Amino acid sequence: MSWEDILKKPYTMKNPNFPKRQSKYFGGNVPNFDERVVEVLYQGSQGVGSSEYMTTNIYEAMPYALFGSQGKEDDPHFRLSGKPIINITKKIKDNKNVYYDFNDSTAMTGREHNLQGGSSEEDEIEYEVMDGNLFNKHYRIFKNKVLTHNPMTTAQAYHFLENNLLNDIDAALEAVKYVATKDQVIRAIKGVKRLGRNSINGDIGGSVNMFIGNAIGMPITDYRFLGFILIQLRLLEMKYNIG
Repeated sequence: MSWEDILKKPYTMKNPNFPKRQSKYFGGNVPNFDERVVEVLYQGSQGVGSSEYMTTNIYEAMPYALFGSQGKEDDPHFRLSGKPIINITKKIKDNKNVYYDFNDSTAMTGREHNLQGGSSEEDEIEYEVMDGNLFNKHYRIFKNKVLTHNPMTTAQAYHFLENNLLNDIDAALEAVKYVATKDQVIRAIKGVKRLGRNSINGDIGGSVNMFIGNAIGMPITDYRFLGFILIQLRLLEMKYNIG
């Protein structure tokens, strides 16, 4: 039996007591995070590379794979730079430190982390890409939570897409930025109800609204933002055949 088979928890999640982050995110009052040691971390990305955020929850990583992390409520736009993937940390011999981000579940790594005063140790962490079939399973569970979070809001989102956005698509594309052509967005809107055809129920270990909000700042409790998010999911399914 190798050490990889014996080793269970090589990643230590630590409190980010960094001066720059205190001033930017906490106003000088850094909350106390419980240090914990974990076996594996997940990171959502598109194509290749890092989103610079890691989490112990696959479904919290999923929005970074599906939407990126650049959009926000007052500037909604979505990344479509490659096929959505989940990176999984490899088993390692020596312990590595990662540091909690400004919420209590994800950790920050990479360039932005270092700018906030962190260690460069996280840049040495190695990943492997989650198997496509397993990714699709988790995606279908995540998608189901998005669609069923509030059935009334989902119904309003469908109506908004079919009766408002399609009738004023040029203005809509000025307001919401997709990495897609006008015709592709129209096809996505017309096919958005197909998202529910292969969704499956399952536990995601938290709030889908919070997970998406942490990544892109868009609440799915608002039918308009939910509609924009559903377009992105349909575009991804059309282009990369995920799910």
